[in-house]
Amino acid sequence: MPAPISHTPSHLLLFSDVHLGEHLKEGASFGTLRNAIRKDERLVQLVRHYRLNPRADMPWKLILNGDIIDFPAITARPRGADAHTLTSEEREFGPSSRESSALFKLRLVMKHHHRVFRELARFVLAGNELVYIRGNHDVEMYWPSLKQAFADGLVRLALEESSSADEEALRRRIGFRDWFYHEPGLIYVEHGQQYDEYTSFDSQLEPRHPEDPGDLDLPASHGPLRYIANQHQIDSHDMDSWNAKDYFLWVLNMGLKRQVGLAAAYFTTIFRQCWGLIRRAPQRERNLRVYRARHQQLLAEEAERQGMNPEQLRAIDSLRKRPAGYNVLGIFTMLCTDKVALPMIGGLLALGAMLLHQSWAIRIGLMLITAVASVLTGYFLSAWRDSHMPPKLRQAAGQIAGILDVQWIVMGHSHAAEEAVFAGGQTRYINLGHCIPDSSSPLTHLIISPGRISTYRFRSFLTVSQARVRRQLELIQAFGQQIKGLCEPGQAAMDMTRQALDKSREALAGLAQQGMVELRRDVKASTPSPCDGE
Repeated sequence: MPAPISHTPSHLLLFSDVHLGEHLKEGASFGTLRNAIRKDERLVQLVRHYRLNPRADMPWKLILNGDIIDFPAITARPRGADAHTLTSEEREFGPSSRESSALFKLRLVMKHHHRVFRELARFVLAGNELVYIRGNHDVEMYWPSLKQAFADGLVRLALEESSSADEEALRRRIGFRDWFYHEPGLIYVEHGQQYDEYTSFDSQLEPRHPEDPGDLDLPASHGPLRYIANQHQIDSHDMDSWNAKDYFLWVLNMGLKRQVGLAAAYFTTIFRQCWGLIRRAPQRERNLRVYRARHQQLLAEEAERQGMNPEQLRAIDSLRKRPAGYNVLGIFTMLCTDKVALPMIGGLLALGAMLLHQSWAIRIGLMLITAVASVLTGYFLSAWRDSHMPPKLRQAAGQIAGILDVQWIVMGHSHAAEEAVFAGGQTRYINLGHCIPDSSSPLTHLIISPGRISTYRFRSFLTVSQARVRRQLELIQAFGQQIKGLCEPGQAAMDMTRQALDKSREALAGLAQQGMVELRRDVKASTPSPCDGE
C-alpha cells in the first residue's frame, strides 16, 4: 500500500472539484467531450507551471482536496470478457461503487486523462509530494485496490520518464487521506461534504454499507445522479439553484418522448429510494449501532495518526449533518418534489376534477383546493430543504476554528470560491472553488508557504493565451481612457472617442481569435503557463 504522508516542511498547493471522467458516458455529447479536453489542458498547464517553478527552500506538496474523479458520472461499461462481471442493475445504469466496478472506472479515467496523470507523475518525480483527500464524488477511493492502482499508475508513468528513479522514494511521496489533512498549528483541509445532509456519510472513515459491506453507503444525492442525470445526459452542476419556473421551462423545451422518459425515471427513483429505506428499516438501526461503535474506534486511531486530541476530532465529527437518505422527508426534499413532482401531481388532480364533475362550482372548488394543497406542501418542503452549500461550509469552518488552533481551514465541495476570517482574525477559511471549464471560469487554487509567519496566495489560473489577451485588453482600455481624457468637450471630441472605442472592440475581437490559435500552439509546444498575478 502507498506510504502515509509525513509532515515534512513544504509549500502547499491545493485545488479541488476537478470531476475527471464525467464525460465517460454512453453517448456523451460533443460539448461534454470538448469540456473534458479543456479541463485536461488547464490542469496540465497548472501542475506543469509549479513543477517548473520550484521554491529553493522546500518542495511542493500538492493536496487534491476531493471530487478529483467523478465516479458516479461514469456509465461506460466494460467490454469483452469483463462484461460478464456486471450485475443486471449495472448493465442498465453503469458500473456501481463496488470495489471491482470502481477499479474499472479508475483505470478508465487514468486512460482517458493520461496527460493529467503523466503530469502528476512528473510532479512527483521532481521531488514533490502528492496527497489525495477523497470527497463525495470519489468516495470509491476508500477501497484499498483503488489507492494501490492510483499510486501504481503514477509510479509507472514516472519510471517511464526516468528509469533510474527510486521507486520506493516515489511511493513514499504519494499518500491518501480518508477524511482530512491536518498539520498542527498550520492547516486543516477537508472536502466539506460532511456538512451537507444530501452528501454526508454516517462514517467518512469507513463508508461501507451496514447491510452490504461489499458496497458503499452512498449519500442520497447519488440516486438522482445515477438513475436520472446519467440516463438523460443532464448536467446537474447548477440545478440546485433553479426555481420552479426554471424546471418548468427546462421540461417544456424537451420533446414529448424525453418528457415521458424523464417523468418515469423521476418517479421510479423516488420509489426506489423510499422502498429501499422502508425495506431495510427493521435491521438498519441495529446495524448502525455496531457501525457507529466501530466509527468511534476509527476516530481515535485517526486522531493519533493526524496528531490531534481525540476529543477534538469527535467534536469535529459531531458537526456533520445526518444523511438525508435516512428518512422519507429527506428523500422528498432532496429530489425537489416541491419543484418537480407537486406541479405535475397538482395538474393531474386538477384535470381529474374537470373530468369527474359536471358542476362548474365543484370543478373550480376542487381545482382551488388542489392548487392550495400543492402550494402549501411545496412551501413546507422548500422551507425544509437547505441546498445552498456555501453558508453551511462557512458555518462549519467557523466552528472548527473554535476547536483547532490552526491558521488555515480549507474546503471545496460548494464550487464557490470564497474567503472568510474567524477566531478574531487568527484563522482564515478558504473554499477552493472548482475546475469545471466553461467559456470564462478559471481554475482557482491556493498556495501556502509555511514559516514563522505563513503567507498565502489565492489565485485564478489562466493559460498562456488567456493571460496575453487579458494584458492586451488592459492596454486597449487604458488607451481608450487616455483619448477620453485628452479630448476637449464637444461633438468632435465625442466622435473621436466613439471611433477609438470602436477600434478597441475590433482589436479585442481579433486578439481573442488570435488567442485561441496561440493556445493550441502553446499546448503543443508544452510551454509553462503563468498564473494570475504572477
